[in-house]
Amino acid sequence: MNISKSKIKYLVRLAIPLLIFSGCSNNNFKKFSELGDLRILAVVADIPEVDGNSTSPVSVTLTPYISDVTAAGRIFNVNVFSCLDPSFSQLGDVGCDNPQVEAYPNGNTFDAGTLAATNFSGAMDAITISIPNPSVLIAGYSNQQKHNGISYLVAFALESGGEELTVIKSISISTRAVLNTNPVIQDILLDGSSIGSGPTTSGELDLTYTAPGSPEAYSEMLSDGSFESRTESYVTTWFYSDGEVSPARILENQKSFYEAKNTSPIGLIGVLRDRRGGVDVRILNP
Repeated sequence: MNISKSKIKYLVRLAIPLLIFSGCSNNNFKKFSELGDLRILAVVADIPEVDGNSTSPVSVTLTPYISDVTAAGRIFNVNVFSCLDPSFSQLGDVGCDNPQVEAYPNGNTFDAGTLAATNFSGAMDAITISIPNPSVLIAGYSNQQKHNGISYLVAFALESGGEELTVIKSISISTRAVLNTNPVIQDILLDGSSIGSGPTTSGELDLTYTAPGSPEAYSEMLSDGSFESRTESYVTTWFYSDGEVSPARILENQKSFYEAKNTSPIGLIGVLRDRRGGVDVRILNP
């Protein structure tokens, strides 16, 4: 599937409000968390925040995580394109008039059948993109915008048999002295004990983090040029193949409850986000 530039622009424009207004009702979110139909669970960038002072190209490796349980294996055409977030531009959406089309591995295809051993849920092939001369890309923005971060968008468009799904990953380009890193999941716990596979019994679910995964402190520049110290706020999203996890999205130090419907092992996926573009994924297979 070859995506035209007009469709690329449409997808990027469509993605901007979705990035901002991504909330959904409890009922809709519960259905989204129940594994079955195609889901793009997250896209992990090895560098979630790029040095905006760099005058050399910066390579960023991105790994999409999907779940496609119902289809039980199929070939996807994968188109990837990138651009500076047009919503930051002072000239409307001109920033994406010439998006960079990226070459995805294996001739722009991915075989979800390779995930059969993991309940058709897991990491797709990674792709490494090059962000050219970040300092030039953000040179026209205010010091406040450059410090707090300008979004560089990477879109993944998956298509198979007429079904299409697109997700946008935002990478921040910032002049902060200390850049954001991804959180790290250490363990998934059920009733306080680490579990290595999907649970078979009901209980309380939560996550623990390794030392690098602790919430990071960072600075935010205010409109008057002063700085305010802040700390990341983690949010965990659960995806599951059977039973029910409630609530399916929790803040740090909160817990969810898994209600088992039978005694068979389930697939359980935890996605941890720091709300600044950092993310980690842990998959427990049945």
